[in-house]
Amino acid sequence: MEYDFVEELVNSAYGIISLNEKNPLIEKLLNQSYETENVGCFYGENNSKQVTCRIFKVDYQGQTSYDMVKARNDAAYYAFARWDALGFNKRHAKSPYKSKSFMNMYREVCPMDSYYLLVSMEV
Repeated sequence: MEYDFVEELVNSAYGIISLNEKNPLIEKLLNQSYETENVGCFYGENNSKQVTCRIFKVDYQGQTSYDMVKARNDAAYYAFARWDALGFNKRHAKSPYKSKSFMNMYREVCPMDSYYLLVSMEV
C-alpha cells in the first residue's frame, strides 16, 4: 500500500526512514521538487492520527544535480536535528558530518539504494 510508510515512520526508532522505490503519493507531494516543507500525514484506524514530516528525494542511484545535492544535504541536517533533539548527540557535535555516531546511524537508516528520506518533525 502506498501509505504504509507513515506508520513505519511513526514506529521507527529515530523518526527517520528511507524508502528504496518510487512512491506515487510522495511524487505528488514533491511536485517536481526534491524536498517538501512540513507535510501532515494521516494514519491509523480511520486516519484518526497525524504526523508532520519532511520528505526528501535523495535518489542516490539517480543523476546528480545541484538541487539533488542540496536536498541530500538538507536531509542530513534535518535528520541530524531530529537525532539531536532525541538526545543521541552525546558529544554535542554541531554538524552531521562531524559526528561519527550520527553518520553511522544515517548510513544504516538511509543506505545508498534509498530513493526518499522521511524525517518526522515531532519529538
